[in-house]
Amino acid sequence: MRILKGIFLAGIAIYSFTACNRLTGANAGSAVTAKDTLSITVLQTADIHGQLDPHPELFWENGEIVFKERGGLANIKTLFKEERGKNPGRTIIVDGGDLIQGSGYAALSEGRIFPELISNMGYDVIIPGNWEVVYGKDRMMDIMTHYNTPVIAQNMFHQDNGKPLFPPYWIKEIEGVKIGFIGI
Repeated sequence: MRILKGIFLAGIAIYSFTACNRLTGANAGSAVTAKDTLSITVLQTADIHGQLDPHPELFWENGEIVFKERGGLANIKTLFKEERGKNPGRTIIVDGGDLIQGSGYAALSEGRIFPELISNMGYDVIIPGNWEVVYGKDRMMDIMTHYNTPVIAQNMFHQDNGKPLFPPYWIKEIEGVKIGFIGI
């Protein structure tokens, strides 16, 4: 599923950010073209798994296993701020799921600590992962509807009536360019 998410997001990014050429008004009859480009930054997190604090992560470098301190929501928020500063008004931040399970903080609170934290991270859109349902559907809905951020999923439905839990997609327009995300 993660591979499919990655391929899908990469495909959207490539399709959305391909520069387009158009004939200009006065030169419409000639072969002269103007190149219109817009740089849009898309940042994605996934598999945070409730890790609020920096922690050792395993890396494979030069045939060796190496552990490096990574993660922590404060560090991630700082990176978001820095990247938004490099491309103000043209940066989109997406989470691909598995936010609320995996740490002691998450387990002890059954994910209840996350709405306030995630609301302050500055995400533009969030897609639930397979672990979002670990504490049950009602808890997941309570948590995710309090992020103050759009949550999308085209393949999650209420069992009793078949209605979607969340909208299937989200569209952001930046300087006339529409970029769509489909939650899977």
